[in-house]
Amino acid sequence: MFAVRVGAYVNATTTDFTALSSLGFVHATPAANDLSIVYSGRFDKAAVAEGVAQKLISMGYVNAEVVEVNLNAGTKGFVVQLLYQRGDRFVDWQRLSEAGDLFVIIEDINIKVVTGIFADRAAAQRNVSRIRSLGFNDAFVREENTARLHPIGVFETAQESRLAKGAATGLPQTYDMPVAKADPLPADNVYVAKRSSSRRSSVRALQNFLRSENLYTAEIDGIYGTGTENAIRSFERRDPTWAQYLAQARVVLREEFPVSADPLQQDLDNFLTDAAANARVQSSNEGIALGYRAFSLFVSSGPSEAVNGLMNMAIKQVYDNFSMGSIPPFEFQRKYDYPELDLLIQHLHFLHHEPRQTLAVPCWLFDRYRDASAGAYTGLSVISMDIEKVKRCNPVLRWESIQAMFLLANALSASGQTLAIPYFNALLMAVYPEGVSRAEMTELDEWQSAFERKLNASAGKNAMQKSYRLSYLLNRVYLEDHFTNLGFDDTQARYLAIRWLRNALIE
Repeated sequence: MFAVRVGAYVNATTTDFTALSSLGFVHATPAANDLSIVYSGRFDKAAVAEGVAQKLISMGYVNAEVVEVNLNAGTKGFVVQLLYQRGDRFVDWQRLSEAGDLFVIIEDINIKVVTGIFADRAAAQRNVSRIRSLGFNDAFVREENTARLHPIGVFETAQESRLAKGAATGLPQTYDMPVAKADPLPADNVYVAKRSSSRRSSVRALQNFLRSENLYTAEIDGIYGTGTENAIRSFERRDPTWAQYLAQARVVLREEFPVSADPLQQDLDNFLTDAAANARVQSSNEGIALGYRAFSLFVSSGPSEAVNGLMNMAIKQVYDNFSMGSIPPFEFQRKYDYPELDLLIQHLHFLHHEPRQTLAVPCWLFDRYRDASAGAYTGLSVISMDIEKVKRCNPVLRWESIQAMFLLANALSASGQTLAIPYFNALLMAVYPEGVSRAEMTELDEWQSAFERKLNASAGKNAMQKSYRLSYLLNRVYLEDHFTNLGFDDTQARYLAIRWLRNALIE
C-alpha cells in the first residue's frame, strides 16, 4: 500500500489543504515543534500514487513523494465501523467522536470511519448496541490490520475534541522511507498554478504571431487554450533555433540553480517539510541554525526570553569579526527583543547576507512570510544584498522560456544586432511586486509599444530574431499568469508583466 507525502507544515489543519481533497483523503501524523507530516490518500497501486504525486507537484507541492505503508508493522485488531463515504465529503467528526476514539481506513478516495480498538471480537460486539443507541444504526464489527488504521486528530478535525490517541493504542509507525520520488513535470507545465481565462491582448499578440507562422488556425480570441499551446509546441518542433535555445536554457538552469551539497543548506531548505531535517537543525549550535531554532520556538510558543537569547546568539556568532569595511544591513551589535515574528524573520534574512556566509535563504521563508521578508529587502541596501543567496527563490528566473529569452538577447547583442541586454535585476519585482499607478501605466504602454515595434521590424530577418520575438510574447503571457496567481487583477497583472520585462531587458 502506498501514500503520497505532501510535506511538513507548522500548525496545519486539513482546512489548509481543501484543494487536495479530490485526490485522496488528506491526513497527517504529528512531529516535533507543532509540525504535521501531511499525506494524501492511500493506494493499492504505486502507479496511482505516482500520478497523485505528479498532480501535487503541478499544483506547487514540489516536495510531494510516494511512500510505502508498512502493513507488516500492524497486528490483528477489532473495530466498529461507523461510516463509509468519499473522503472529500464533509465529515461531522464531533458527532462521530461520541462513539469513541476515531480512526479511518483510507482506500483511494474513500474512507471508512471506525472506533476502537477492542481487545477481541466479543468486546467489540458488546459496544455495538451502545454505539447504535447513539444513532449509528449501521454500526458493525470488523477485523482489521492496525497498520491500516489512521488515528483522527486535531489536524483532520481542525478542532480540539475527543480524538484518537495513537500512542495509547500502540499503533505502529507505518510509513517507510520514500520508495519513489515524483519527478517534476517539464518546466513549461509548472510555470503557474492556474492560467487566466480572460481574453487578453497579450494572448492575441501571441496568437497573431503563431498564425503568421502558419501554426495557429483557430480564432484570435485572446484566450490561452489548447490550440495556442499546441501551436507553441509545433513551433518548438519545427524551429531548430528555438529548440536549441530551450536546450541551452536547461543547461543554464542546472548551472545557475544547482542542488546544494551542504548538509545544513539542505536541512534549512527542508526545515518545514522533513522532520529529520528539522531535528538536525534543532540540535545544531551553528550560528545560522540558532536563528532557525529561535524561529521554531517562536512559532510553537510565542515570544520569550529564550527566543531572544537564541536569536541574539545567532547574530553574535554570524557577525563575529564582521569587517567594518562592508555595510551591514542592520545594527548587529545591539541586543534585540522579538515581540513580533516579523522582526525575527527579517533578521533571519540578514544572517544569510553576512558577506562570509555561504548559506542561501531557504525559499519557504519568502513563500510563507511574504510581508516580513519583503520588509527585510526594503531596508537592505544594494551593497549589503548578495543576489546569489536569493535569486533561486525567484520562480520566474527558473523558467526555461525566460532563460532562453536572456540567451537570445545576449546572442543578438554579441552579434551587433542589439535589441536588449538582460540583467537579473527584476528579482524582487517577481516575488514582491508593488501595484502599478496610472502614471506608470502610461509609461509602460509607451515602452511596450516602442519595444514591440523594434521586435516586429526585425522578426523576419533571421531565425534567431524570430525566436526572440516568440520568447518575449510567450513570457509576457506567462508573467501575467504569474501575477494573477499572486492575487492581482487582470489590469495590474498586465502592467506588472510589462514592468518586469522592461527591467529585465535593459536596452
